[in-house]
Amino acid sequence: MSVTLRPQEAWKMLQDAGSIISIEKLKQGIRQQRWSWADYIAVESDGEKEVYIIYAMPFIAWMKERSPFVKEYQLA
Repeated sequence: MSVTLRPQEAWKMLQDAGSIISIEKLKQGIRQQRWSWADYIAVESDGEKEVYIIYAMPFIAWMKERSPFVKEYQLA
């Protein structure tokens, strides 16, 4: 596992831990800076993709505080 995660990877981990959040709610929370374990880079030009940066270690620690079902993940 990388030091950062894509939203799809983080969403899957949340699902595995029993969370019912949608991927759109996850992205919305990141855009609104609701969580300290993620950053968002807005794109100003057409044709560019939005950038979501989810920091794996703080994200996993945050999940472990909220769910007893969090798996052990290996960071590479």
